[in-house]
Amino acid sequence: MRPPHLISPEIVEAMKKYRKLGHLTGIFLLSSDGLTLVADYENELDESLFAAMGASLASMASTIADEAKLSEVRRVFIEAKNGGLIVLPVKDEFLLVATFPPTTRIGVALYCLRRLKDIITESLSKL
Repeated sequence: MRPPHLISPEIVEAMKKYRKLGHLTGIFLLSSDGLTLVADYENELDESLFAAMGASLASMASTIADEAKLSEVRRVFIEAKNGGLIVLPVKDEFLLVATFPPTTRIGVALYCLRRLKDIITESLSKL
C-alpha cells in the first residue's frame, strides 16, 4: 500500500472538484484495509470508524458477489431516507466512497465518481 503522503495534489483537487460537481456531502479515498488517505466532507462523522466500515462493506459485497458467481464488484450502492452512499473499488488497493443527500441526481454523482476514479488510477500508475 502507498503511504498517504504519496497521494498527489492532483487527486486532492480532483476530489474537491467532483464532490462539488456531483453534489456530494462527502468523498473519501480509503485503503482497502480501512484507512483514510484523503477525505473531504461536510457532515460530522468518526472518520476512522467510517473508513473501517466502508472497507468492511466493500469486502462483504465482494464475498457475496463471488458466492453468487457475479464476478468482481464494480460498485456498492446504499440508499437511505436521508441520502446515500456509493463505494467504488480503485485498483485492488483503494476504495472511493461518496456520501450524498437525497436530492442528488444519482447519474451525475456516478459520472463524477467514474471520472474521479479514472484520475486517481492514472495518477497512481505514475508512482
